[in-house]
Amino acid sequence: MSIQFNINLDENAKVIITSAVIVFVTFFICSSIAKRQIRKGHYARSKIEEERKKLVLRQEIGKIEIKRNEYIKYFHGNLNQQDFRSIISGFAGRSSVEIVSIKSVGIEDFANISKSLLAVNLRCTYNQLVDFLAKIEKFTEIIKIEELSVAGLVDFKGYLTENEDRKTEVMESDTKATVSFTIAAYSIKH
Repeated sequence: MSIQFNINLDENAKVIITSAVIVFVTFFICSSIAKRQIRKGHYARSKIEEERKKLVLRQEIGKIEIKRNEYIKYFHGNLNQQDFRSIISGFAGRSSVEIVSIKSVGIEDFANISKSLLAVNLRCTYNQLVDFLAKIEKFTEIIKIEELSVAGLVDFKGYLTENEDRKTEVMESDTKATVSFTIAAYSIKH
């Protein structure tokens, strides 16, 4: 058994139904196109943001490279223990400081930087010590005093006096001090 439906629609109803179908299909197509465009927009924005971050990172790396090149001149080239001893001995000689002993404490390596350590014992006046330390401080390459110990103020009572002239006289005299320190020099390993 077959059932047939006959719907008699006038021309206005046909136009309205056809228009409704066209609007529905058009809306469906437009919404899917809009969704695709929104997804593409999000993807494009994320790609732009990613590229912007990469550009910022490249700029920061460039700045770091410039800073590295600025600071690398403050490191010694290939500095061995003998060269380091010679530098310290030269400072001591120019400051009239007597080196009692100088010995290697070792070398520490981290990344591509090497840290050479020396234990130095000196005998000098306080003014000579100040001159010696000033020469080390003015040196362009990085040398750092790790530990410093000063002993041997002979006229301790004169230094403790209330008389400022006597204090100055004691400090400016040839009072010898014994100085012990550990000094480090930093070099770049090539």
